[in-house]
This record gives sequence, structure tokens and C-alpha cells, in this order.
Amino acid sequence: MGAGRADAATLSVAENARGWPLIVRRAKVEDREAVLAFASVTWNGWDYIPNAWPVWLDATDGAFLVAEVDEPVGGVGAGLIDAEGRPLEVGQPVAITRVAMVSDDEAWLEGIRVDPRVRGLGVAADLQVAELHWVVAQRAVIVRYATGGENLGSHKLGARDGINLLARFRDWRWSAAGSAEDDEDDKDDLSAFDPQIREQATARRRTALERLGEAGMIASAERDDADHLWHRLADDPTFAAGHRLFEARSWAMAELTEALFRRHLLRGEVIVGRDPVAGGAWAVAILVGEQLASEDSALRLALLTGDGAVAAALADQIRSVVEQSVRFRVPVDVPMITGHEATFRAAGFTTRDREMHILARAMDADHPIPVADPSRVVLVDPPQRVKPPRW
Repeated sequence: MGAGRADAATLSVAENARGWPLIVRRAKVEDREAVLAFASVTWNGWDYIPNAWPVWLDATDGAFLVAEVDEPVGGVGAGLIDAEGRPLEVGQPVAITRVAMVSDDEAWLEGIRVDPRVRGLGVAADLQVAELHWVVAQRAVIVRYATGGENLGSHKLGARDGINLLARFRDWRWSAAGSAEDDEDDKDDLSAFDPQIREQATARRRTALERLGEAGMIASAERDDADHLWHRLADDPTFAAGHRLFEARSWAMAELTEALFRRHLLRGEVIVGRDPVAGGAWAVAILVGEQLASEDSALRLALLTGDGAVAAALADQIRSVVEQSVRFRVPVDVPMITGHEATFRAAGFTTRDREMHILARAMDADHPIPVADPSRVVLVDPPQRVKPPRW
């Protein structure tokens, strides 16, 4: 399902009166039992939060936040009830979220969960205000998050504070049976939040890159013209349609800048395909050598873009050389796919109608963040800067 916002049933943007404010603070080890009581069965009895819990507690690239019930406005016991009128306790965790950095100046929101007992009381909306204050502390120029295309609740929540649709993606994956239903749920993948699984997945990725290098498919900073490669990529319409986003960490996206592209080139993680007959036709892919902590450990290309037929051939060749199933995301209705669907499917790659939407908001003077109303939300841990990752 993805380490983005939760499904529509989990989020609420209702304006119902709530007689108590939220305390928002960093998560603690002792919060685990109370949080997992409402953050373990989000999608048909499953959620990645239990696996993410120990990783996010210690991660330096983000702030893992808990929202708890505060002393009610009007005195002890006044209005201290949930959405169904049942009593709540002061200090009871009722929601979580994570604010992460995906580059020096790009923030990412993920993992928001709200206890079903308090849905409809504006908890998600107030927690989003707290998120934005944490984003400001990171000096980010933009904040984004991922959600399902059908998740109207999440779209409506973001729109409250100017976080709106930026791009639409579909997941493509290779299937031996040629059917997307073989991999219907990502919950069947081994979790890369597990350090042993992550180590094994990194080994598979590095073996894959070695094989691709032996096959002469890896671009070389010495052999290839880096300037030409970048300018070709920068002018690619599919890359532009995806707002130059790539997915170094599964379910989290950042802008692929020229500096980042050159870094992946030097690491031997850029794969180029060319059509010897069609002359200038080409495609490029990026496979990050390190499996980062994330929801799944699938072999996912961080980027695949270029001319449709060449891109399909490149994806097929990568899959054949590495002898593993390969996945990648592509913006919806782009030149690389439109008119070439049959070519991708003939190579064994399938997709479903389900879309992943990327929502975004600029963080600048023209987009002021909402004030944290102390009658609704209190940030007891002052927002502090975290360390951006080095993808």
C-alpha cells in the first residue's frame, strides 16, 4: 500500500467540535503498545507501521511524531470523550505521523494514522498543522506525500493547507504469469525495515549491478558524456511529466537533480539503453545499490524513462540479466507508455488501474503555514532540524 498517507477510512478532515487539544511530541519507546493498538490493521488486517516502528524511532532523517490527548478545555473531565462519546484519558496516544527529509530542502510526509475512536474530530487536520511546523524547521522549499488516487479523504486533508495534486504514477512490475494480480498486495513482500532483509536486498541489488556491468549496460563517467546524458534526460517529456521525481527509497520521492544524477553515475547505478537502428532513440534507468529502510524489499528501479520501445526493451533486458522480478513507477499518460503498452506487456510487465498520487505544497512566503491554535494543537517538542539522507 505504501509508506505514504493512510487510506480514506483512516483520515478525517471534519470540523466537529473537540473539547480537548492535541499534544504533539516525538514518539517514545513506551508509546509502542498504545500506538500499535490502532496502527496495525489499517489495510485488511495489515499495516507496515509495526515493522517501521523501531527504525523510525532511531532514524535521523525524520521526526516520528505522536499526538496524544491533552487536558480538556474547560477543566478536568469536560469534553474528554471520543467520537462516540466514550471517555478518553489525558496522555492517551491517538495519532502518529512522520516528517522526513528526502534531500537537503525537500520534505516528505508519511505514516499518518489516526485512532478510529477519534476520527471525525479534526485530529488529522490539526496533526497536519503540526507537520507543517516541523517542515518549516527543516528549511524545506517543498513538501510532498503519496496517497492512493481513490483516497479522497487524503486529498481533501492536504487541500486544507494547500497540499494539492502534483503528479500521478502507476506501478509496473514484471510477472512470470503476465498478471498484475500475482502480486496484488505489497504486504506479501519482505519488509526492508528488517535489518537482515535489508542487508540481503542490498546484496541482491549489488549483484544485479555487477551483472549489468558485465553485460556492458552500466553508464560510465569515463566512457559516456555525462553532460550529454543529463541534458538528454532533462529534455525527456516523460521525466518532465513526473516533475523530475525519482524513487531512491520505496514509496518516497525526491527531485532528481543534475548533482544527484552525476552521483548515481559515479556509483555505477545508471543504466542506458539505445536503439542501434532508430539512431537517437534511447532510455535510461537508475538502480540504487543500497536497499534503504522501507516498506518492501522489491528490486525497484528508482527511475525508468525515455523512448517507449527502447525503455520496454531496457526493462526487459535488466530483468533478464539480473534474473529477478523488476518494478518501476511511471507517470500516467506519458509518451513512454502511451502507444507502447503492448510492448511492455509482451515483455511481461503489467500494471493495474490503481494510481499513486503525489501531492505537494511550496514552502515559501506566498504559501504561509497555518498558525497552531493552542486550543487545538500544542507542539510540546519544539520542531528541530533533522539530517537529510545521502541518496
